[in-house]
Amino acid sequence: MPRTSLPADDTKLSPFAISTHTYKVVDGHEILTDVLIPKKLLELGPESDEWKKRRPVMVRFHGG
Repeated sequence: MPRTSLPADDTKLSPFAISTHTYKVVDGHEILTDVLIPKKLLELGPESDEWKKRRPVMVRFHGG
């Protein structure tokens, strides 16, 4: 079973690096969350001024 529910071949998501993390565990079941970071931002690196700018955030928790 994949750790993410995001489709691997979704071209809308191709500009993002996606990492999936366990938010918490309830009754032995992991509640997962995906973190999407623009690949261009990652290429610039944390020393870049771009990293210091405010950006909108969208949070998506996997349901069940």
